[in-house]
Amino acid sequence: MFKFKDILVNLGLSDIGSQKLSIGVEIDARPPEGWKTDISLISKTFVFTVTHYDLVSLYATKLHACFFRTYTKGRDFYDLIWYLGKNILPNFTLLNNAITQTEGKEVIVTEENFTDFLLERVKKTNFIQAREDVERFLVDKGELKLLDKELIKQFIKGRKSRIRGLEG
Repeated sequence: MFKFKDILVNLGLSDIGSQKLSIGVEIDARPPEGWKTDISLISKTFVFTVTHYDLVSLYATKLHACFFRTYTKGRDFYDLIWYLGKNILPNFTLLNNAITQTEGKEVIVTEENFTDFLLERVKKTNFIQAREDVERFLVDKGELKLLDKELIKQFIKGRKSRIRGLEG
């Protein structure tokens, strides 16, 4: 964990002198196969590029985190809502490889069974725990209502037609 004191004030991003920027770095020594990368140009105070997983690979890793962790992490589900709103499909190769790696058995998620996969996994999720975990990070506590099982299930059921609408 890297912590930077005063950097937010010095960059003009905050007026709160006591605020710190903390950056956590996680290294996966055995990442599952199938990921793809993009390069983003950052040109704020400094100009540099960042190589990162592409959006559909990030979505796959978020799905894996949401549904295959041994505990419920509300921040993952908060992020999942964002991905669902993008109306994209995940990198299924990466998702399936990650599931096989952590579960020790093959689970095949495809475009055809993706909606059923999501609905089945959401049905098993404890959204009370998810809301409790993420609440401290939210400025607007009203956003907690988004972490609702029935609301997310309705959104997932409507997802397929929204994705088809993007194709046409």
